[in-house]
Amino acid sequence: MTDPPNWPFPAWEGLPIILTYHGAQRADALGLNIHDIAAILEGGEDCEEDPRKRGVRERCARWRGQTLRVIVSREPSGWVNGEDAWIVINVKPV
Repeated sequence: MTDPPNWPFPAWEGLPIILTYHGAQRADALGLNIHDIAAILEGGEDCEEDPRKRGVRERCARWRGQTLRVIVSREPSGWVNGEDAWIVINVKPV
């Protein structure tokens, strides 16, 4: 996993990872930080249960003894000057 130059955020598939307020709350409740989320996205597997709208991805991985699902959406973000980023919508145990 390599961060693009000058981005203060971890990246996945070449785009920065940004947490929403809800995503940050859910991650914090599970004891995760943004670097943990990046590791789950990088090392996890696609695990969509139902069809999602275009640009939404679900990745699942075993993490600290439990299986977690990270749901992200590829969208422009003001945190990276309007460029596309992976926005973490939710983090939850499976």
